[in-house]
Amino acid sequence: MQKIAFKVNGGVKNSRSGNFLSGVKVTARLVAGGPALSINTGSNGYFTLAGVAPGEYDFEYKKSGLITVNRNIRIAGNMNSGGPADMAMSPVMAPDQWRAVLKWGAQPLDLDTHARWGGWNHVFWANRVQGGGWRRTAKVTLEQDRTQGYGPETLYFENMGGNKNWGKKIKYEIHDYTQSGNMLAKGQAEVTLYNGDRVVGTYKIKDCPRWVYGSGNWWHVFTIDARTNRLDWNCVSAGLLQTNATVTKVHSTSNHTSR
Repeated sequence: MQKIAFKVNGGVKNSRSGNFLSGVKVTARLVAGGPALSINTGSNGYFTLAGVAPGEYDFEYKKSGLITVNRNIRIAGNMNSGGPADMAMSPVMAPDQWRAVLKWGAQPLDLDTHARWGGWNHVFWANRVQGGGWRRTAKVTLEQDRTQGYGPETLYFENMGGNKNWGKKIKYEIHDYTQSGNMLAKGQAEVTLYNGDRVVGTYKIKDCPRWVYGSGNWWHVFTIDARTNRLDWNCVSAGLLQTNATVTKVHSTSNHTSR
């Protein structure tokens, strides 16, 4: 009797530059146990794992100089690039630096990243850098802004921590620029948050329905306390705080041409 097996296709990008990454080792391990499947991304940043049995897998993405990412993916059929196996990896950073990376599907076509703090600071597609200055206060930069689906759309935080950022809590939200109202229904929006040399958490919109508001066009994903350099709140574990180097509970380039 022939065993059922599938092909898994994916692409890996550098979340800072938006460029595809070659030489990333992608390893898939059945959660239930068994031999691992491994392959490196090619020169175009894509990979194909063949002979993948159905089941729940732990996918690991690893390359020197980048933060290793693990992702739980259930395989129940052939998987094309542009799906769950795609990854946008972050370069390793300093402890006071963070990077939030948004990915989604073909629809809604244009999801936008927003960060607000202090009553007047607002970073988004029309104001891509805010903060910093001679006192090295919190600075937020929109590194990648994508308008045609999938992502990655990337926000970078630096100069976090210390009394210079007293009272600054940075709210990170996603806005459906198309105003379709179906961001939650599509259920493919997902944010990976990196800090220093680690993954803090992965937040999927389908796990955060109570934090989608504004006729379904806004999603509050997390809030960072810029003074303590810690995650203050996240939509998956609402009300729980980060302690030391861990989070108490989490699930583990094109520009806009018209506005």
